Amino acid sequence: MGVEEQADEVQKVKRSENGVISNPFFLTPEESVYEAEALMGKYRISGVPIVDNKEDRNLVGILTNRDLRFIEDFSIKIVDVMTQENLITAPVNTTLEEAEKILQKHKIEKLPLVKDGRLEGLITIKDIEKVIEFPNAAKMNMVVYL
Repeated sequence: MGVEEQADEVQKVKRSENGVISNPFFLTPEESVYEAEALMGKYRISGVPIVDNKEDRNLVGILTNRDLRFIEDFSIKIVDVMTQENLITAPVNTTLEEAEKILQKHKIEKLPLVKDGRLEGLITIKDIEKVIEFPNAAKMNMVVYL
């Protein structure tokens, strides 16, 4: 594994602490689907929260692989394909146990954490599974490659 690949792997691990991504990647509605696809491909993530702008970071939607599955024109704007209605979110202090129940109930894989509408974090089912499988990894600063 090259130096750049190693740096990307370290970045992935650092972004998630105890199952919560405290500084998740995000995009804005006016960015293109191509930009979303590039970000998701580079970091091997299956979805990204969409915020009104990069300063305020008010959550306005989410874009997942499901939204992109049948897209043919990647130059269109994210706003045209993102999920906006019935967004499932949780407060910042949500526990992993509570998050897992919410994810299961709504059959979703990503749970944006918000405070006053502002994106503050993200919990994914994959991160919950990693914490369950490797409970000491976050505590011991271990890098877990799956």
